[in-house]
Amino acid sequence: MLHGSITRNRVVVGLQILAIAAIYSGATLAVPSQVVGGWRVSMLWAPTGVGLAALLALGPRVWPGIVIGSFVVNTFLGRPPVASVTLAVATALGLLCAYMLLRRVGFRVEMDQPRDVLALVFLGAFVGATITASTSVAAFVLSGLETAHNFGTTWFLWWLSYMMGVLVVTPSLLVIVRARRPRSVDRRRIVEGAALTVVIIVVMLVVTHSSTDLLFLAIPCVVWAAVRFRVAGAALSVMVVSAMTIYAALRRLGPFAHEPLAANVVTVETLIGTTALTAFILAATTMQRDAAHEQIRYAAGELYEAVKTIDRRLRPRTEPATWRAGRTHAKADDGSARSTTVRTTDSKPPNGA
Repeated sequence: MLHGSITRNRVVVGLQILAIAAIYSGATLAVPSQVVGGWRVSMLWAPTGVGLAALLALGPRVWPGIVIGSFVVNTFLGRPPVASVTLAVATALGLLCAYMLLRRVGFRVEMDQPRDVLALVFLGAFVGATITASTSVAAFVLSGLETAHNFGTTWFLWWLSYMMGVLVVTPSLLVIVRARRPRSVDRRRIVEGAALTVVIIVVMLVVTHSSTDLLFLAIPCVVWAAVRFRVAGAALSVMVVSAMTIYAALRRLGPFAHEPLAANVVTVETLIGTTALTAFILAATTMQRDAAHEQIRYAAGELYEAVKTIDRRLRPRTEPATWRAGRTHAKADDGSARSTTVRTTDSKPPNGA
C-alpha cells in the first residue's frame, strides 16, 4: 500500500513537471521580442512569471520543469546545447532563490494582506528578477553568446523583462490555480464583472488608438477591478491592460506611433509597473478591511451572547403560579393567627372575677 502511494506521488510529480515545462515553453510566444539598439528585448518575459507561480503553487519539487522548459526555449532560439543547459540551470536557480525569499517572509498565495503584495513586488519581482537576470546573463556571457562589455545593458533589459513577467503573470496564475466554483451565484456581480470587462477593453482600445497620450485612463479601470473583485479582479485587469498596451507598442499604434522603440519600452514598463502595484495594493487593503469587519462582527456577536447569558443569570426567575398561591394562603393563615392571639391577650377578665 505504501509503495503504491509513493509510486502514485512520483507519477503525479512527473506529470506536473512535464506540464510546467510545456507551459513555460509556450509562454515564450506570449510577447514577441524586439530589437532595441542592437539588443533583442521582450517587454514582458512571461516564462519567468510561470516559473515562479509554479514554485509557489506546487513547491520546489517541480524545478526540473523550469529547467526543461528553459532548455527547450533556448534551443528553439538557436543557442548551442551547452549554452542552453547553462542558461536553463541559471534561470531555475534564480527563480528558486526568489521562491525561498518569499517563503522566508511567510508569503501567502492568497495575497490577502498588503505585506504579501509588497513581498511579491520587492522580493519576487525586484530582487527575484535581479537574481535571475544576474545568473542568466552571467551564464550568457560565460557561454560566449555575449561579451562582458555588454553585460550591464543586457542585464538591465533582461531585468526589466523578468520583473514585468513576475508582476503580471505570477498573480494571474495564482488566482487561476486557486479558483473554485462558487456555492452561490450573485447575478449582480456577474453583470458588474461583465460591465467592467467591457469598460476596460473599450477604454484600452480608445487610449491605444488615440494620438493623444491617454494611457493614464487605465488606472481608474484597475482601481474599480481591485476594489470590487479583490485580487482576482486586480490580476485579470492588469493582464488585460498589459497585453493591450504591449500589442499597441509592438504595432506602433496611437501614442506609440511616432516615438522611438526604446522610449516605447520605457513607457510600457512604467505603465505596467504602476498599474500592477496600484491594483494589488488596493486589492490587498480591501481584503484586509473585509477581514477586520468580519472579526468585529464576530466579536460583537460573542459579546451579545455573553451579555444575554449574564442578564439571564442575574434576572429573578419567574415562580410558578402554585408557589405564589401557596405563599399567599400561608400569609393569610399567619395573619389570622396573630389577630386571634391579640384579641385573646387584650380581652382581660373584670376585676374581682
